[in-house]
Amino acid sequence: MAEAAATLPPDTGLQPVEYKGFVLGLERPSTCWLELIALGAREWEEVGDNEKLGEFAPDFQTSFKHELAGCMGVVTLRRLGSWELVGYFVGVLGSPLKTKGKKVLNEVGVYIVEEARTPWLARKLLDYVEDAARVFGADALIVSHRPEHSRVGKLYQRAGFTPLSVDYIKTLE
Repeated sequence: MAEAAATLPPDTGLQPVEYKGFVLGLERPSTCWLELIALGAREWEEVGDNEKLGEFAPDFQTSFKHELAGCMGVVTLRRLGSWELVGYFVGVLGSPLKTKGKKVLNEVGVYIVEEARTPWLARKLLDYVEDAARVFGADALIVSHRPEHSRVGKLYQRAGFTPLSVDYIKTLE
């Protein structure tokens, strides 16, 4: 657990949680960038975004600005013992128009590697994300999922989320 304490943002009060061979923690994005990039690229390939949207290319400048402003956080899911990153939730704090002025933590990305993907672990990650959102002062949390991942939508609904919108994308040439 010493590794988690070294990467936590100061004064959050949110402590790492051990759960069934895993550790959930709130980390500074800059302390785990390389791991996030590797896992993000794996997700990108798994869901086929490389075919739809092109090569995985995270926007480091914007992410770094969000981190410096104190409005970006990463909840990490690590394997206990090896400390391998096996999942994450990246969120950015904001107040989009559709939330009527509420301070909202918006999901930028969430992923758990297939070999660690279980309903109980996904729910534990979601519960920890809610705690992290409160630490950031959020009044609400916006999450999303791909149409082919209906189980994720059911998980969100069981956790008390209500459907908000459906997103579409078109690549402009």
